[in-house]
Amino acid sequence: MGPLSMHKVSVIIPVFNGAAYIQRAIDSVLNQSLPAYELIVVDDGSTDQTMDILATYHDHIRVIGQCRKGPSAARNCGLEMARGEYIAFHDADDEWTTAFLRDTVAMLDSLCARVIGVCTGWVCVDQHGRPFTQMHQPGVDSVGTRELLTGREFPPQAALIRRDAVMQVDGFDEQIGAMEDWDLWLRLTADGGRFAVLPEPLARYRVHGPSNSSDPNRMHHGRMRALDKLFRRVDLAPELRLLEGRAWANALVQSSAALYAVGREDGGKHMLIDAVRHDPRVLASYEPYYAVACAEQPVGHKATSYPMDLKRAESRLMDALNAAITTLGWTRTRARRRLYGRAYRVLARCAALQRSRGALLQYSCLAALHDFTARDILTGGKALVRSITWEPRRRLGSTLSSA
Repeated sequence: MGPLSMHKVSVIIPVFNGAAYIQRAIDSVLNQSLPAYELIVVDDGSTDQTMDILATYHDHIRVIGQCRKGPSAARNCGLEMARGEYIAFHDADDEWTTAFLRDTVAMLDSLCARVIGVCTGWVCVDQHGRPFTQMHQPGVDSVGTRELLTGREFPPQAALIRRDAVMQVDGFDEQIGAMEDWDLWLRLTADGGRFAVLPEPLARYRVHGPSNSSDPNRMHHGRMRALDKLFRRVDLAPELRLLEGRAWANALVQSSAALYAVGREDGGKHMLIDAVRHDPRVLASYEPYYAVACAEQPVGHKATSYPMDLKRAESRLMDALNAAITTLGWTRTRARRRLYGRAYRVLARCAALQRSRGALLQYSCLAALHDFTARDILTGGKALVRSITWEPRRRLGSTLSSA
């Protein structure tokens, strides 16, 4: 695979019963325009045809077998064996574009040691590898603890990290059943380290069937465990400790969104109420409104033209907002009207994406009545003008940013 001085990346893939996709994952690493120094696949006790597939690659990959211990233990096993200066964690059902290693290595090589890694943009793909509408990225130039606590997350397959930095924090926490990557990012950055951001979508996150990420309870407990560990640190910087209430609130909003997404609306509402109790300022962001309104849309299609029931979305959103306002004890206040204005503004944008002229006009007027802004009039007017030339609804269309 070439000398270490030229190709200094160790790629680690943990796999458990991954026969359906492991070949695509491995091929996406072996087909990189900048080859990896080594590709380590850790089989976590598979009982399907995974090992047979791995055997076909011969000496192109290093295969390590272990009894079933979970993905964190498998990644840590790979870390112990890795010889590269940089580490890339690749999941067994995901893929990279051919430029992933070339572009991330070039960026990390150009940066100082305080930058512990590079994260890229990513897209969700279906079981056949077809990309969904949305492209995801942190949306900032660099990511540290503050950004991670306020929603700037990225998956492990979208990151390249200095091996020394990972080893200094003892790798993955094997006691966390989910969100173990987020926990690692928090520990890597808590002392001031940062990830540089390469916004191009160089990683592909496959959405298919049941997984840890589709289990809201498991994700919630992992998220809470990671936060508890962070804020229990006696050496945590004061400026980060000031973010504690906001961090818990943001985490609860994400747990609420996950519950709404699987149809557990009562649980989602109660989780949102808990978020508001921790920090009412979470309602100043549009994220919780979109999470509730677009709950029935699948991953990769949130806030797009993918079909949704606007009336049901309105009922769900208003029920959640009324419960949150009751918790806050707000009555006839400017802040209360602003929350309703924000909710109707979200519904108006969803209506525009759904090509529903009547709903767009209705929600735009309600938004202006509750919280009038000149921007609402301008945005609503442009959307109505565009509606004159609307074509028949398509399954996929513009993203939220084009609404």
